[in-house]
Formats: sequence, C-alpha cells, structure tokens
Amino acid sequence: MNSIKLVNEEYFDDKYTLLQNENFKLQEKLKKYNNIQQDLIAANYLIDKQLDTYKKLNYYIKSFIESKNIKDFKSLITQAVVDIFSSESSMVVFSNQDELSIYTEGLKKEEYSSRNIFKAIEKTTLNISEKKPFYLSEKDINDHTALEKFQRILLRKFESKEEDFQFFIIGMVSKKMEFCYDKLNFEALLMFDNFSEQLFSILNSRIYKENLISEKEKYKGIIANMHLGLLEVDDNEMIHLVNQSFCYISGYTEEELIGKRAFDILLDDKGRLAMKKIISLRNKKQSSIYETEIINKKGEKRTWLISGAPNFGIKGEPVGSIGIHLDITNQKNLEKNLIKSNNQLKKINTELDTFVYRISHDLRTPLLSMMGLIDLIQDGNDDTMSDSNKDYFNLMSESVNRLDKTIQEILYYSRNSKLDLQIESIDIQKLIYNIYDDLKYVSKKRITFETNFNEIHFINSDKVRLETVLKNIISNSVKYLKPNIDKSFVKFAIAKEKSKYIITITDNGIGIEKENLDKIFNMFYRATSNAFGTGLGLFIVKETLGKLKGKISVNSEINVGTKFIITLPIKQTITPLKNNENKIKISVD
Repeated sequence: MNSIKLVNEEYFDDKYTLLQNENFKLQEKLKKYNNIQQDLIAANYLIDKQLDTYKKLNYYIKSFIESKNIKDFKSLITQAVVDIFSSESSMVVFSNQDELSIYTEGLKKEEYSSRNIFKAIEKTTLNISEKKPFYLSEKDINDHTALEKFQRILLRKFESKEEDFQFFIIGMVSKKMEFCYDKLNFEALLMFDNFSEQLFSILNSRIYKENLISEKEKYKGIIANMHLGLLEVDDNEMIHLVNQSFCYISGYTEEELIGKRAFDILLDDKGRLAMKKIISLRNKKQSSIYETEIINKKGEKRTWLISGAPNFGIKGEPVGSIGIHLDITNQKNLEKNLIKSNNQLKKINTELDTFVYRISHDLRTPLLSMMGLIDLIQDGNDDTMSDSNKDYFNLMSESVNRLDKTIQEILYYSRNSKLDLQIESIDIQKLIYNIYDDLKYVSKKRITFETNFNEIHFINSDKVRLETVLKNIISNSVKYLKPNIDKSFVKFAIAKEKSKYIITITDNGIGIEKENLDKIFNMFYRATSNAFGTGLGLFIVKETLGKLKGKISVNSEINVGTKFIITLPIKQTITPLKNNENKIKISVD
C-alpha cells in the first residue's frame, strides 16, 4: 500500500509542474497581448489625433479657398497655426515695398510688440535662403530683446517676385508655456511644409484673381465712361459688346445693337464693300486705322475714325475684332473749310506778293527820279542857292531816301519768308570790314571799330541774310551814338560755343530804356519820336535769324551802351544746289 501511494504522489507532482509551466507561458502570452493592446490603443489614439489634424487642415484649406477677401484669408492662417501645430501663438506677415501688414493670434498687445517681433525675425533671417520650415536657433532668439520671452520660433518664408511681396508664417511658444507644447517632429514639420505651400499657392491665386477683378472693374469703368465708342464683334460681325459712347454716336440703344450685324445696321453698300477688305486684314491678325462713312439711327451720314484690332480666342485663333470709334464729322467739315480757307489765303498771298512787287517798282521808279533831280539841282545851284533852300532840299533828300529804304525793307521781308536758304562759305572777317567801310562816314563823329574773331575766318551761312542782320545792328550802333563823347566805339566779336556760334555787337551809345527792351523787335516799333529809321530794321533782324534757326537777345543801359547777342547753329544738313558749285541749300538743325 505504501508503494502505490508514493507512485501517485510523484505523478501528481509532475502534472503540477507541467501545469505551472503552462500557466507561466499563458501569463507571458497574456502580458504580450496586453502590451499589443496598449500599442494598438496608442496607435489608434495617434491615428485619431492625426485624422483630427487632417480634418482640421481640410477645414482650414476649404475655408481659405472660400474666404471672401484677402483680409479674411490672412486672419485664418494665424488661427490654423495655433490650432493645428504646436504653437501657443502665431504671426502672419505680408510685406512689400509699400506696406507691412501683420496678423497675430495669441499675442497680448500689452506684453508683445508684433511689429518689433517681426523686425527682429526679419533681421535674423535676412540671409537665409532655405525654403523649408525651420526653427530659429537659441542664439538667434537670445540676440534680440524683442524675442527674449520665447522658447521656440518656427518659421516658413516665401518670396514672390511677380507680386513683389514676402510672406512669413511664424509659430511661437513662450518660455512659460514651453512644457505645454511639443516641438514638431519630422512628420509634423513635413505637414507644416505642405500646409505652407498650399497656403502660398492659394494666396497667389487669390491675389491674382483679386487683381484681375480689380483690373476688370477698372477697365470696365474706363470703357463705360470714355468718350470713344467701343464695339466688339465676332467673326460673323455679330455685336457682342458696346459701351455708352458707341450708343451715343450711333444713336442706337444697347438692346438695339447686341446680337445684330454691324454691317446691316451702320453701313451702306459702299461701306460694306470697303469693310470686307478690313475684315480680311483682321483674319491675317493685322490691326488698322481707317476712316469710314456710317449712317446713324437718324439716317444721317457721319464720318468715323476707327482703330480696329483682331480679337483672339484661347488657342490664339481670330474670333472677331474690337474697334474704337470716334465721330470726326465736325473735324472733317472744319478740315474742308480750312483747306478752302488755305486755298483762298494762298491766292491772297500770291496777289499780295504781286501787289508788293508792283507797288515797290512803281514807287521806287519815281523816287529814284526824284533823288536824281534833287542831286542835279543841288550840284548845279550849290553856289547860288540860299541856305534855307539848301536845308529844304536836304530834308527832301532825307525823306526820299527814308521812303526808299522803307520800300526796300518791305521787299526784303517779303522775300525772306519765301526764298530758300542759300548757304555758302562766308569770309566773316571780310564781311565785317566791308560793313565798317560802308558805315564809317555815316556819322560825322569819329568812331572806333573793334573786332575779335577768335581765329574764326570762314562760317557757313546765307550771306545775304547774315549781312542784312549784322549791317542792321551795326548801323543802329552808329546812328545812336552819344552826341557829347570823344571816344565812341562799336565792337564785334565771334566765338564758338559747343554747337553754335556766339556773335556779340557792343557799343557805348545812348542805350535803350529798360521798359522798351522787349518791344524793339516788334514791327514798326520806335522807342522815341527822335528815333531814326522806319522801325522795321530790328523786326527784320529777328525774322531773318528765325529763318537761319538763330536767336537774338539784347542788354542795354541808358547812357552806358547796348549789347546784342546772336546765336547761330554750327551743325548743318547740307544738300547741294543744282547748277551752282559755290552755293549750297541747307536745312539748319
């Protein structure tokens, strides 16, 4: 009995051991299962959290797309950065050359200056070209007092060359909240990167769209209010668009025009035939400006000036044309009247020229006869003639000479305006000395003539005109010498200055009153009743210089003298004259 009992005990001991081992293994498996279950729970939590993040991202992206304006779009970004990414507060900055706009979330105005924060960040990231999200280093943060309260600053920076603006997305965590927010891991940074890219893309699209709308409204307003008629037609000449000005000049309402053929409404048979040629140019993608006659709603014929250009579809194919229309009927009538008036003026001018030459000839012939008779009487009766008769004959001679000079000046003025320039190489020194010789006996007083040619010997100009100008001015200097002075002088000087000659004629004569200086070049103007001459001399001088593309000015002081300054161009475009080797016809630059 005892032996059987021992056997059973050993058996049960073995069974118990086996059961213990199995139980241990089960415990181990259960422990692993619990760990897996915890991992699954944690994974589910992360997935739910990630899913929630993506839901938020999707919500904000949708909100960005549906936002009504740029301002709403910008404010949404700051909320999204705080809501989705590990950021206690956020800042979105849009900057360009004209303005700086800052949108913040979570920053208290009494504790932080958003503008100062951004300026510090901008200064820190000035030379950073990285186009991915990045954290500012601890050193960068500590180097700026505006950033000293922050533990972490996450940044994404964009630059748009086309729109000329910078776009910053900034997420911030303060030192007092550093344990409440985790630093973004690689996946979260990647998400922030994608989020930023999408925002930038949407922003560019939104700015482009708003600019497009703004431009469209602007040009729509311009088209509606401009004083030029605008017409848009398709390739069948069907009217698609007209502005108010087009309706006004045509007489039709917009409802009467839209959907109709412009051909049928505005043109007669002749006009339609001409328009077919214009349309063929449109099909060749050519623009044109032309005049045409149209018939308005009242049945009146009007002349329009039209600037037309082809209108193109998306693929670049012609889909019609756009025209700008201006009613020039009144201008055309004025033009016809002007042409008629010009023709009448030409006829009158021709008749006037004939009259001037005829009268000049008819007047000068008896004048010259009178001058000859006076000279004969004076020469033949000089010894027997009384002093009073001599004075009378001298006065007669002066009057006849003055009248003859007036006639010659009128003839010269008439010819000066009509004759072409006859340019030749002029010995300026010889010309001046000849003028001096002609005038040295005009006055009974002794005159000193001085010259300074600055090594200039020859100049190209119209000799007759230049001699007329210089002789008029120098003769005036001789005529208006001071009576009670021992040393009277007339000085001539010429010099080169850049692209022009500067000629000065100076005297120490009686001078000209200051209030008369701006009048002395007027026709028939005489400063005093004691003045010599006809009052045409200086007027002819100015007109002649105008023909030579020159200018004249004057400085004068009473009892001191007068100085005339003449400028003449040096540079010239030369065209040789036929049958004349010594002279050339030019146009002065």
